[in-house]
Amino acid sequence: MRRPGAALLFALLPAFLPAFLIAPDVSASPPVPAAEAPSTDLPDNRWVQVDTDHFRVIYRERDEAAAREVLALADRVWRDTTRHMTYRPRERVPVVIYGNTARANGFFTPYPPHIALFVSSPVGPWLGARTRSWIETVFVHELIHYLHLTQPIGFFGSPSRIFGPLLASAGTVFMPGWAVEGVAVHGESHLAPGGRGDNPFFEMQAVAPILENRMYSYDQAGFSSPYAPYGRIYTAGFLMVDYLRREYGDDAFTDLNRRFQQAPFLGMRRAIRLTTGIPAREFFHDMVVDLQEQYNWRRELPRGTGISPPGPGNWFLPVETDRGMIGWALDYDRGPGLYLWEPTADMERNWRLLAPVAPAEEWSWTVDRSGGIAVVSLGSMQGGGLAPATGESYADLFLLELPADGETGRKGDRHRPVPSRRITTGRRLFHPALAPGGDRLAALERRGSYTRLVEVDLDTGEVRPLWEPDRTTLSALSYSPCGSLLVLTANDRGRQDVVVLDAKTGRERARLAPDELGAYHFPRILERPERELWYGGEDGRELALYRSLLAEEDESLHISAPQLVLRDRVAAWAGFPLAHGTEEATAWDRGHEGHEGHENVHERRTVYYGSYTADGYSVKRAEIALPRLVRPAPPPGDHPPPTLDPVAGPVDPAAAPVAPAIPPGIVRPYRDIPRPVLWLPQAFYRSGGEDEGQFDLGVFATAASNLGRHTVDVSVLYNPSAHQPSGLLQYTWAPGRTRWSVLLAQEYRTYRDPPVTELTSSAGVFATRSLWIDQRPGFHRALAGGAGAEYRSVALTPGSSSFTSVLEDRETRVSQEIEYRLLLRLLRARTGAPRDFFGPPAREVTTRLDLGPRIESTTGAIMRMHPLRRVSGPAGALQVVPAAYLTTSDAGAAPERLPYRSGGFTEKKRADTAGLGRIEIRVPLGLHDAAWRGFATTGSGIGVYLEQAVAGMDYAVTGMEVTMDLFFNMVPLRMTGGAALRVPHPGSAVEEDWLLYLRLGGPGADVLRADHRPLPR
Repeated sequence: MRRPGAALLFALLPAFLPAFLIAPDVSASPPVPAAEAPSTDLPDNRWVQVDTDHFRVIYRERDEAAAREVLALADRVWRDTTRHMTYRPRERVPVVIYGNTARANGFFTPYPPHIALFVSSPVGPWLGARTRSWIETVFVHELIHYLHLTQPIGFFGSPSRIFGPLLASAGTVFMPGWAVEGVAVHGESHLAPGGRGDNPFFEMQAVAPILENRMYSYDQAGFSSPYAPYGRIYTAGFLMVDYLRREYGDDAFTDLNRRFQQAPFLGMRRAIRLTTGIPAREFFHDMVVDLQEQYNWRRELPRGTGISPPGPGNWFLPVETDRGMIGWALDYDRGPGLYLWEPTADMERNWRLLAPVAPAEEWSWTVDRSGGIAVVSLGSMQGGGLAPATGESYADLFLLELPADGETGRKGDRHRPVPSRRITTGRRLFHPALAPGGDRLAALERRGSYTRLVEVDLDTGEVRPLWEPDRTTLSALSYSPCGSLLVLTANDRGRQDVVVLDAKTGRERARLAPDELGAYHFPRILERPERELWYGGEDGRELALYRSLLAEEDESLHISAPQLVLRDRVAAWAGFPLAHGTEEATAWDRGHEGHEGHENVHERRTVYYGSYTADGYSVKRAEIALPRLVRPAPPPGDHPPPTLDPVAGPVDPAAAPVAPAIPPGIVRPYRDIPRPVLWLPQAFYRSGGEDEGQFDLGVFATAASNLGRHTVDVSVLYNPSAHQPSGLLQYTWAPGRTRWSVLLAQEYRTYRDPPVTELTSSAGVFATRSLWIDQRPGFHRALAGGAGAEYRSVALTPGSSSFTSVLEDRETRVSQEIEYRLLLRLLRARTGAPRDFFGPPAREVTTRLDLGPRIESTTGAIMRMHPLRRVSGPAGALQVVPAAYLTTSDAGAAPERLPYRSGGFTEKKRADTAGLGRIEIRVPLGLHDAAWRGFATTGSGIGVYLEQAVAGMDYAVTGMEVTMDLFFNMVPLRMTGGAALRVPHPGSAVEEDWLLYLRLGGPGADVLRADHRPLPR
């Protein structure tokens, strides 16, 4: 029995609302063996809770350090955020802390209303170097989501006081993405030190489209797009909320939200007009003009020459190897991978794909000096499914052998994985760094909210700690060309330094602390022939490229003051010069001999640097003259690094809140009990049968638990005219890798010819389990299984009968059966490209077996072959998808079970065994970025198929489908429209027939299916 349609809106909410995101020297320590997935039976894995006046903090005992920090912040965060949002909830806000994840994140969900904080902090620059505490920032961000989306105001919010808190969030379906995320990003940036609003890496995503006059539209700001900037709703949301508050007052967003909630189905445009007095498009245009004025000074800066391919994609700064430049990129046609570029005289942007791979983070890869091997970090999940409470996520290292000839040597198969080998298991390792000779490996390992530097044995995967400073996040690790030094950035609660370490012992050799600059990023050590340090630096909100001299005197290493190398109108966040002795470097020097000022220039070089364009991250080059570096003077004595204002530069670590110990008396065991979140009255109109024109009246209710382990759906209906009850009770329990579902249902139907009342009662239990997941560079494999049993009782009574008369009538015929079900699914999929609209090349085999009193089985096998050839232009790649199905039934119903793509034609033939073969050709039509008043399309594709049944069927079915990925604000949908034609075989008695069909689905299932068939001829 399907879930009642009255709850459709709220069935969609849980699917997308969780996406509202966001030491001493130990160099002498012994090696640590590779970690394994921890057992959930260990004492420190118990879930406990601590209640405060405003929060219920839920955490595992092993995550007590993070819980202490949350509790220390709780009162101030509550005071600031409730004042910011002008709303104070009466209930305690549940805060769930997850310390078992490899990625930095957090989320709010209304099912049930609570927020989740991931302990792991970012190791990339997306949050901002001035962020004092990751826990504080994500706490503020997610609590603002809670306050924003659970307010009991307006059309849905006011009745939520009666019908449950989930109803208050229903208006989010009509809310554009910028309005959902903008207020949270703005709040994290103004209520806590740092945040994305204070981060130049975040700001450059607005600078580039403004300076290139390619700013997206108001409608495009409402949904997530495959085009840059990635996470556009965050950038656009911050810009719009910030402009709204600056121009219309601090309470402007509160007024906007109140007017929107009054009539959410009329859209945000109406609320903007009522709040600002101008149309939404004009408001957005005024904001763009304001940004143009802010960034106008940047137009005078150099723009550099792009060397990364034009068009959409993210190309990150490569490293120099003996075979050319190798870097990681996300190319929209060829997909994510390591790419090779060999500088030539004409500087063609010809980057060759070496290895398809999607690392855990875009910075988590490294190659050796020869360019023959690489190491990447890949994310994986062990022990659970999607819920963080039921699984452990990791990031492990893999070694790749890079081919000598690139993609041309693999006959153009851009998806074929390269040979690889797992190095570690069950760890959380990022930003690996290979020594130039490829014989040593270092990496950064997440430990709670912070990181440490470790050395990894390439053969055994054993990990040896090198450096673990207290409460510090490390990033951007690399070796020096000689392999004796390591360099990285160290963020100590909002102060980000460059630190140089001994590669063998982990001893700190030198440190560059910010002075005039706010923070340093992505340092590299060069030897040219003097040892230099190149890095990106923040000067206000501008990212520019700097360098310093590394000088060694009396076994001490000193770093000279930063020297500006180059500026870019958008950003120059890291870079390096072309090495001495290369053909291009020599030619450049010869071409500038004798120029005015040549005698004052130490050298001239071609510099490669990372930047950003309206299409995404990019790599540029510039020809510059480098003045001489002044050798650093030894410091006069030990003195602490300078401390600057939190907005202008680093903060004082001493200002960070101290987390006191939690008194043991207030810690209690946590029981993850489902909380009622919604109940609604229901009314369904019946058509057909003896009860046509009658109504079923009843109630629908749903409940869920904070850890996602328990969900309960209940639907109770009663037909007062027919005196017939019906209903559904579904309970799901997800304690870990296995997911259990229990179903109790009762349904009735009446028929006119002959007049019969059918009463069906059923009870079933079903379990699914992830049996095996293997994540590898370039592909992944997964095996899942399921088993279950269902008891059904069908009572047939002549005429129209009530529930009690069906049970008492002597003419009632009752049949009972138990059906068992087995399911097995094996999948192997390669790494795909964004333009692979139908998914990457994959092979899938799914087998389902139903066993009952009548043995009935359904077996399906699906195989997706790799693209046969490239299609020119942006269309992506052609795919050929063969499929085969087999059904059996001793009741002659096998042909009815065949899964025709169109749903099938009326089948009168009876057979105990039937088969179906299908061959389909799929062609992606491209990615889109089109939007109109809350509706958007992000991709489309076309498919042509031919189906032939094997069961004495004397016809074939051919058809064509057009599929589109759509958004309604933030709700993702996939719409497929098709036409099918039945083609009789020569001499067949079957007539030609056709039908049209339409499917509209969400992330996992169809929510609407309709078809149109012609009238009989």
